[in-house]
Amino acid sequence: MASLSLEGATKTYKRPTPSSWRNMFSRLRGGEAGDVAVADTEEDLIYALQDLDLQIDDGESLSILGPSGCGKTTVLRILAGLETLESGKVLFDGEDVTTVSPQERNVAMVFQDYALYPHWESEDNLGFFFQMHQRKHEIPERVRITARVMGLGFETLLSQKPPRLSGGQQQRVAIARAIIRDPRTFLFDEPLSNLDATVRARTRVEIRRLIQRFGITSVYVTHDQAEAFTMGDRVAVMDKGRILQIDSRRQLIDRPLNRFVADFITVPPMNLLPGVVYREYVDIHDRKVTPPAIVLQQYQTERVTIGIRPADVVLRPDSEEDTIPAKVETVEPLMSERAVLLTVRVGRYTYRVQRPHTEHHEADTLVFMEIPPHNQHVFDSRGRRVN
Repeated sequence: MASLSLEGATKTYKRPTPSSWRNMFSRLRGGEAGDVAVADTEEDLIYALQDLDLQIDDGESLSILGPSGCGKTTVLRILAGLETLESGKVLFDGEDVTTVSPQERNVAMVFQDYALYPHWESEDNLGFFFQMHQRKHEIPERVRITARVMGLGFETLLSQKPPRLSGGQQQRVAIARAIIRDPRTFLFDEPLSNLDATVRARTRVEIRRLIQRFGITSVYVTHDQAEAFTMGDRVAVMDKGRILQIDSRRQLIDRPLNRFVADFITVPPMNLLPGVVYREYVDIHDRKVTPPAIVLQQYQTERVTIGIRPADVVLRPDSEEDTIPAKVETVEPLMSERAVLLTVRVGRYTYRVQRPHTEHHEADTLVFMEIPPHNQHVFDSRGRRVN
């Protein structure tokens, strides 16, 4: 086991400009770079990681969640030693391993595409690491122990080649191949994204059981929120190469630190209503909404965003001064919640309102939304949490 740290980690890529694309196509046609009118000299930098700090405790399981291109897979590859940093450090148990090769870091990485050798039986895939390191004598005992750990039915997979296995079975073999090495840390790169929903749910529970059993430090990258919350003791939310918040599931939902996290976490997402603070209220869509007291004390005449989750919106039967009239556009059943989700429109904005399934609502009808102060999440003009 090991504690993992990134200190000031910065990683950039070069984004080709139109001139570099023209040069590339010219070379593909057999010409020279100089054949094009504009020289291939201008390239923008894309920040995969921006001065990122991260601390993962010994034995902790951390999930990294974020949209495509946010840098979460880059974090894994930096930890594994598969990519280098422009600046910053990688530390294992406080030891600087920034320049240590992947083979010497003793990490096990489980990929989205399984990365199994298709012409070898599963048992040979499991034993490949030991063959490469002249430790063949360890293979039978290691395979036996690992098969027992992987649970009922795994032994039947050992004599089969990957093409004859289902996606879920191939992923079980890939996970077993990681476990058999007795690594100091597990790195998971969206390992379940190719599986159907039922198999994915079952496999993530199995992975979580194994992580907890061994107590091995693990980092789990995913874009699936349910998966992130299941797999991680804590969840780090990333965007544009930065960690915006790292916290428990409950804290991410109850106290998002910024507007991005508030909008990104949970389905359906939080409603974000634009407003301007005046002396005793916030003007939202020309209606007077009462905010938490701290907003009136510190943000007079400033723009703010009022966030409220769909289940926290109150519907009133009639128009009142502090309600916002909205037109129902769609009514969607949420079977798992025994509720319905209304999509409502206020001018050019759409919001979501969750109501009990026993209530009857129809499209093209008028509703009046109340935004209770105690359920509000308020963000300033820069997107930072206020209350």
